[in-house]
Amino acid sequence: MADAFAEKNVSKLRMITEELHKKLEISSTISTTKKYRLDYIRAKSILSFVDSSYFLTKSEITFLENYLYNLKEWGQYDIAILGQCAQFLDFIHLIELSDRMINPSQNSINIPYVKQAIIQTVLNIINIFVDAGLYTPARKFIKYLENIKINDNYMFEKFTLVYNTARYNYKIGDEGALAVMNDCRKALEFCKCFNTSNWIAEEIIRIKDQKSKNN
Repeated sequence: MADAFAEKNVSKLRMITEELHKKLEISSTISTTKKYRLDYIRAKSILSFVDSSYFLTKSEITFLENYLYNLKEWGQYDIAILGQCAQFLDFIHLIELSDRMINPSQNSINIPYVKQAIIQTVLNIINIFVDAGLYTPARKFIKYLENIKINDNYMFEKFTLVYNTARYNYKIGDEGALAVMNDCRKALEFCKCFNTSNWIAEEIIRIKDQKSKNN
């Protein structure tokens, strides 16, 4: 799904989602039914980014929230599904579940691949709060990532934090942050990451237009 999403291959995303739905319908055990239902919810949520006719129903959101609230230890899968479905959760639940996910008392939190998944999910959640104009929780999670000192091995995550922080700063009125966002775009072009640089270029135009309308 990650490859299909990066390529904006809507047909492939639909096919994967439909296959998961079929597996869910024929599943015969409680454990596999729960797994397929979570996978189907995750697939629908990812597909919704490129096809707005797909969305999570109220019962699916409730099922997902109940699953996440009942976790005693968050694994890589659980962290990823929160990040990929976060846009459908109400903000109070999203803040509560994010706080549970980053709780330092968890045994798995310092496992490298789990830590990386947390960083990626928090970056996505920051964007959701910034887009909603909820700058207090956005700043809280930016500070969290700044304080944990992301390892240089996670270069893309560090880069994304720089961009997300600049995006946040621009939204709250720092015009100079736009230059940082453009620097990020140029760095991606230099590295030949053209899909991502094009996406950033489009977003910069979009948020500038939005700010002009608001003014």
